[in-house]
Order: sequence, then C-alpha cells, then structure tokens
Amino acid sequence: MPNKPLAALTQAILKSLAQYDNQGTRHWDTDAAMKDLAYQTGSVAKVLMQLENTRWADGKSKDELMRQLRNELADVITDALYIANEQGCDMDLAVQEMFADDDKKAQERAKL
Repeated sequence: MPNKPLAALTQAILKSLAQYDNQGTRHWDTDAAMKDLAYQTGSVAKVLMQLENTRWADGKSKDELMRQLRNELADVITDALYIANEQGCDMDLAVQEMFADDDKKAQERAKL
C-alpha cells in the first residue's frame, strides 16, 4: 500500500471543493458535507435498486447506471474524506487500524 494515498486524495478533494466558492454556492464546510453525505448515500441506494430492477431505471442502460454508481460512490468518498480532514482524522492510519482490528476479530472468531 502506498505511504499516504488517502492524504494525497484528500488534498485533491480540498482543491476541487475550494472551487465551489467561485461557483456562487455556499462555502463548503463540515455541515454541508454531512448533509451531502446523507444525500449521496441515498443516491447510491437508488442506483443499486435500479441495477437490481427494483426501481425504475428511467431507460438507462447498465453501463450508464454503473457510471452513475461510480460517480455517486466517489461523492460518498469525497464527503467522508472532507469530514475526516476537517476533524483532524488521519484516514490512512484509520484504514490501517481497521484492517488490523478486522484481522484480529477474524482470528479470534476462527478459534470459536
């Protein structure tokens, strides 16, 4: 795993979101990102339902829906990394800790 891939991605996200100020929208902050995260999560669910044919796909092809899914998931990642940055969370460290915790749980559960 590269040294700090999420830190580099976060910097690119911050640069991109800084452009919002020039678009006439409200300055992006944690409050906006939290609200948008909920919205984007719902958008992911909608596309997944469309892919499963449990929601009308509005004539979109599977390729179009997959492109939309990628876009919505990227929005979720963007919001999460923005919020983490604003709160001072090192997400590269968080991912390493999560994998270590998951490995420990899996080893403990395999002994049962």
